[in-house]
Amino acid sequence: FTKAIENVEKCLFFDYPNKNTIFCLQKNQFTKKNVVLRSIDNFDTHDKKVIQENVINYFVVSKYLVTAVEYRDDQAKLFISTDGELFEEAQFPPNFKVPDTGFTILESKTGKIFMDIFTRQTLGSEHGYLFMSSNNGTRFSPCLQNTNRNSYGYVDFEKMIGIPGIAMANVVANPDSYERSKMIQTLMSFNDGSTWDYVKAPSEDSYGKKFDCDPDRDEDCHLHFHSYTERREPRNYFSSETAIGMMVGIGNVGKSLEKYKDSDTFLTRDAGKTWVEIHKDAHLYEFGDYGGILLLVNDEVPTNFLEFSVDQGNTFTKYQFVEQKDRKVRVKDILTVPDGTSLKFLLIGTIVDNSNDSGSEIMIYLDFAPIKTKKCVINHQNPEKSDFELWSPSITDNGCLLGEKIEFYRRKAGNDCYMAEKFKDPEFKATSCSCTEMDYECDYNFIRSKGYNGTCELIRGAVTPVSQCMNGRYYESTGYRLIPSSKCINGVRLDVEGAKSHYCTGGGSSSSLSSGTKIVIVGIPLIAAGFFLYHYKAQNWRQGAIRLPTDETLNPRFDLSMVGEAIIVIANKVVDKIMNLYDFVRNIIIRRHDYAPLNYNTNSEHNIFVGN
Repeated sequence: FTKAIENVEKCLFFDYPNKNTIFCLQKNQFTKKNVVLRSIDNFDTHDKKVIQENVINYFVVSKYLVTAVEYRDDQAKLFISTDGELFEEAQFPPNFKVPDTGFTILESKTGKIFMDIFTRQTLGSEHGYLFMSSNNGTRFSPCLQNTNRNSYGYVDFEKMIGIPGIAMANVVANPDSYERSKMIQTLMSFNDGSTWDYVKAPSEDSYGKKFDCDPDRDEDCHLHFHSYTERREPRNYFSSETAIGMMVGIGNVGKSLEKYKDSDTFLTRDAGKTWVEIHKDAHLYEFGDYGGILLLVNDEVPTNFLEFSVDQGNTFTKYQFVEQKDRKVRVKDILTVPDGTSLKFLLIGTIVDNSNDSGSEIMIYLDFAPIKTKKCVINHQNPEKSDFELWSPSITDNGCLLGEKIEFYRRKAGNDCYMAEKFKDPEFKATSCSCTEMDYECDYNFIRSKGYNGTCELIRGAVTPVSQCMNGRYYESTGYRLIPSSKCINGVRLDVEGAKSHYCTGGGSSSSLSSGTKIVIVGIPLIAAGFFLYHYKAQNWRQGAIRLPTDETLNPRFDLSMVGEAIIVIANKVVDKIMNLYDFVRNIIIRRHDYAPLNYNTNSEHNIFVGN
């Protein structure tokens, strides 16, 4: 090893401009401020470049490099880069801000960034607001309110591993309450965070008995899970990369989440569409052998038994893992290889008995290879003789997910065999689907009207995004944009249908009328009247200040800062009326038809608006 750089807090690899690129957060010894350094040759030479200064922290998420830079007071600005050289400031709806210590960048592999911002930091009552970016990572739209988080910055948000676009999140149903504990509810999204809904509860438990509430009749009867903020080990996800379509969760059926010790263990085999209770009490769990083994150990009391299933949780076999009958172990964790392909596991726990060893740590090695005697067969030509089947996550009525029908090879339930070699390609093929409403999310400055899955409506005080000028016209956003990871074609076009078009000055210039131009045309008297009232807060708005999101900032009461926004809205409407009248007369004179919303990129049908 050789010393490459000093006074460094962290370093991360980035794929641009080459695989040897490293970014490091370094403290300047003179200013005591952090800077981001870049090296493109693993620090083999002294060719280090300061990319940004006054940096609070930085992150690498998918294809993006995200930096948080000190702004003023308790605020921060976010900057996004895809090449590590050019950075663009992240944009948020009006009246939102990013607190310098109150946001969490979440992992995503679907072409956009998810970020959760603190809206309350009171200990025990923490919650946030989840935002998602456009496909270039710079324009953020709110997608889920009152997300559950803790004081350490962890958020109850998790993507399903192996199948794109499926996510689970917990929300606080009583966000305004200070006198009682948080009421947690679980939601799922099957279109990458665009819409959310409650998790459908099973009709009966693992004993065949009905639950206290009826999910088919009671509106408040759903399935809720304990999630990231409560885990002893953060790597214990709901799903596994190689157990395609399967997830395990600890929770309960009811109006909201109960305490962990009052929870039971649930399983889904169809990517979250339906769930079954597989065991009473909370259990630690782990997948192995490509979903061929599901291991459970009681997580409420000391035990000397474990249970395992070789048929996707349909049946379980009990096994005593400690020889001494009077010795039990309080198991703390189950370890195996990260991708869940092994037949070998480790149990980590504490001995509980009357001997001198009580309280000591213990590690128990488990190898399931002796019970797996048949080698799995994958027969593409004769599926009936194959131990694997083609399976598609049919979440929607048309069997599509993010605009395509994906078929995976996964183990057939009940086929007790083992994988002798690594299965390299569980994803088999994909077929494009027609676009539906599920393939669209709210555009920049728009929000769901009913919180989880309503229509997209303009945020109060925000300006509707517009396209660049194309063939003499520009177009207002409809409030929708295609989800970046959707592969759909044709079908419903929420991003285009009903889009209002307006005449551009200059006969096809590269940009539409700006808000400033319209104010000059018709807004000078209004500006004179409102200037002194608006001036102070307008400075913050022009400089990109983003205020903390609350219910009031999403739909705020009247504020003096709205005067300037009202000027812009009135100017927009007046100029549009004038231009439309001019356009009407002009078309009559020269007998030309209105231009249709043309697509300026022949490789995509969904890139007309700025928000896309």
